[in-house]
Amino acid sequence: MSSLWLDGGVLRGYYGEGGDVVLPDFIYDVGGYVFRNHTGVRSVTIPEGALDVGYGTFSGCTGLVKVVLPDSIQRIDMYAFSGCEHLPEVRLPAKLKVLRDSTFINCVSLQKIHIPVGVETIEFHAFLGCDRLTEIIALGVTTVEDPIIDRIAKCVLPKVPINELISKGMKDNGALGYCSYPALYGNTAARYAAYAEEHCDALAECAVQCGFPEPLQYFRDRGLLNQTRIPAYLELSQRCQHAEITALLLDCSAKGSEDVWLAFEKEFEL
Repeated sequence: MSSLWLDGGVLRGYYGEGGDVVLPDFIYDVGGYVFRNHTGVRSVTIPEGALDVGYGTFSGCTGLVKVVLPDSIQRIDMYAFSGCEHLPEVRLPAKLKVLRDSTFINCVSLQKIHIPVGVETIEFHAFLGCDRLTEIIALGVTTVEDPIIDRIAKCVLPKVPINELISKGMKDNGALGYCSYPALYGNTAARYAAYAEEHCDALAECAVQCGFPEPLQYFRDRGLLNQTRIPAYLELSQRCQHAEITALLLDCSAKGSEDVWLAFEKEFEL
């Protein structure tokens, strides 16, 4: 344990050469920045009974490929795994309630994450930059903050109330973008597709307001776009000055006359 700076049951620092690190059983708190930029650390096992993982604990651990988080952990602070470039998968502890701001930001190799049912909130930028993320299991989540997931990792969370989806806060978080990539979610694809179809009108309105074309393309290609609402969507899009959305809607509309296109070109100075 000479490589560990211990303050009772609190781990304050790590001075080892890396490899596979197994923390002693009496540790209940892994402090902030403990493993920060220790690129030689390959894996870390935190003992059952531990309660906290601190701010930026593993940030910059580019060699980290595995971390064992016991179910006793109740809190993982912001930026805990930021920049862990080779971490492919994480199982979060069962007692966790909130996935904090920027927890996995720029974990570019992260492909799979299992978020336990107890987690109800995912905060701002939790998965920003996780370009390879293809599987998110998060059926307990009811609250999201924008942008929790970038446009690469598309996801609709089935318990999120529709009024959350309509808010402008959904602009960049990718929640609507799932519509374009249902294959990413394997056997959950049917559940999400049904959810998107059921709330098609509200999702389309949100997409128009936020300037997010992917859901509209998805609904259009599957014949789900409500033609009677296109004039209202056009008005909203023009009011929000979303040129790409307006062009897409005109393409879908029987009202795409020369006069309409001339007005559109004039408004956006095309």
